[in-house]
Amino acid sequence: MQLQGMSASVAGKRVLVLPGQALGNIGAIRSLGRAGCKVFVASSQSRALGFYSRFAFKTTVAPEFSSTGFISWFSRYVSYNDIELVMPCEPLILALLPAWDSFKHLFAVPYDQTLLERAFSKAQTIKHFIDSGVSENLPESKVISSIEALMSDTELTRFRYPCFVKVDEVDLIKREAPTVNSSAVRKCQTYADVIKVVQAFLQTHKQVLIQAFAPGKGAGVNVLMWQGKAITTLANVCDRESPYTGGLGAIRSVIEHPEMESDALAKLKVMNWQGVAMVEYRLDQATGQFFFMEVNARIWAAMHLALFAGADFPRYLAECHFGATPDIPSQYTSVRCRWDYPADLGHVVSVLKSNDFSIWQKLRSFFSFFYLYLDPTLHHDLIFPGDSQLFWRQKWEIIRNGRLGKLYFKGVKLLHKLLKQPALSWIFQRHELAVYRLELDKEKASFQSNSLVKLFSEDELQLLEAWEDWQDVEELRRDFQHRMNEGELMFGVVENQKILAFAWLIPQAKASLFPLVRRHFHYPEGSAVIYNVYTSPMARGRGLYRAVLHACIAYAINKLNLKYIYQAIEPTNKIPIMMADKIGFQEQKRFKYLCLLGGQTVKES
Repeated sequence: MQLQGMSASVAGKRVLVLPGQALGNIGAIRSLGRAGCKVFVASSQSRALGFYSRFAFKTTVAPEFSSTGFISWFSRYVSYNDIELVMPCEPLILALLPAWDSFKHLFAVPYDQTLLERAFSKAQTIKHFIDSGVSENLPESKVISSIEALMSDTELTRFRYPCFVKVDEVDLIKREAPTVNSSAVRKCQTYADVIKVVQAFLQTHKQVLIQAFAPGKGAGVNVLMWQGKAITTLANVCDRESPYTGGLGAIRSVIEHPEMESDALAKLKVMNWQGVAMVEYRLDQATGQFFFMEVNARIWAAMHLALFAGADFPRYLAECHFGATPDIPSQYTSVRCRWDYPADLGHVVSVLKSNDFSIWQKLRSFFSFFYLYLDPTLHHDLIFPGDSQLFWRQKWEIIRNGRLGKLYFKGVKLLHKLLKQPALSWIFQRHELAVYRLELDKEKASFQSNSLVKLFSEDELQLLEAWEDWQDVEELRRDFQHRMNEGELMFGVVENQKILAFAWLIPQAKASLFPLVRRHFHYPEGSAVIYNVYTSPMARGRGLYRAVLHACIAYAINKLNLKYIYQAIEPTNKIPIMMADKIGFQEQKRFKYLCLLGGQTVKES
């Protein structure tokens, strides 16, 4: 196994990888971090596996690609963090296409939008190959764009069944409204099934690809193309798939297959592709025949196989992007690599459910899932040199999200509730608080006050009511009146004479005492503090939390001319932390308070 170290040409470069939970992107994080890049990792999942890699320089929770605010978040994030390169990801690029000219310089892919859309569509890709005269090694394929064309095509009755109907998000009729079936593959056993499935897809997609069954195992050619030339290639084949009839590659092996590599290069050159790509095939090793399936024009799931073989594709891509010439080994190592969960477990489950295997074959498959961990010749995707904790982190997340984990967390919550009782609080207490800061001079163009939000006066305090069982209205009113008398500003939303949401802003803040962790925090000159952001339960899900935050920030920028805004948030409050990350707040300090049998300690980081 060849493992490469630092690269002088990319060391210190700021590279963004998202989404951080994808297996291939975890490989990219490791490759780039090992080369010396500062790897920023983002994901809409707050516990994305890539967040825990030791090669991640900085992590953040991002909006969903399909959310209306994603492009503005992405623009602020790459600007604030001085991102120089973004690893290619198909749903990410599709989400950015409406503003592609503003971001294309950050991607090591072709800049032409039409070319990108074609690369992300299986139907357009196949049609382009046929029209360009590179239809060799294609299975029987049909691109259907209308019901009339479907019903008049008699060749479909002679297809080799089962066949597969495929659609992609880029071919949606209304791309601004993606659905769960935006990109999908349906297996059809008969001609009647094809008619039914294609008719349904044509309601939402401009065109549909129908491909006949192709025998063999899953195989692929990993390629890096740059300026019309092939920088390097690596071929592989799936030894085990999930399900066993064909699907996710559970165990993959590096192979030599010059013919398949030559076919992949010919197709990528016709596409005018630049960057990394995995050209997918079905390979019949008994006959040597292979069939083209699709082009994955992005970082692919089996990236770790290439890394263990010494083919450092993400690093090579970064070096090309920054104008350097990659140092390509003369030969790659022949290795095998396993994706244990969910791929190999899925393989075993499919064997156990099938009637095609004897009881002994099923038992052998079942036990193989466990003894393969002991095979010294087999690499595992998540057990990576210097970063193997992700393997254990994944297993913990599986337990945590299962029934056993739910029972454990119920017990922990019950114990914490018990220890919070005043009589027992001296036995054990543990609190954590993170202080976040937003630099306003970098964010002036990003915030506007929502027309629903206004600066409250004493009159609005008469509308206060108890939203929770534990609240006392009169006590709230006295507390809020005192805050206003102290010069604090309250922003909120009133609808039908009810306060639906509010937030407090302390202008020109000097210092704060955080009772939760028994610590003072001093602010630099020109700072304000946002705190006590609240949304009524009846109004949640309407974006009012974000609206009152934006109003506070806009006021601090436009009226107070301040430099910074601070927030203190408990790490267990996931929504405030996610919102702070989306807006652009950066963590400045973290306090950890521990009381054990009366002894108190506070750690700062």
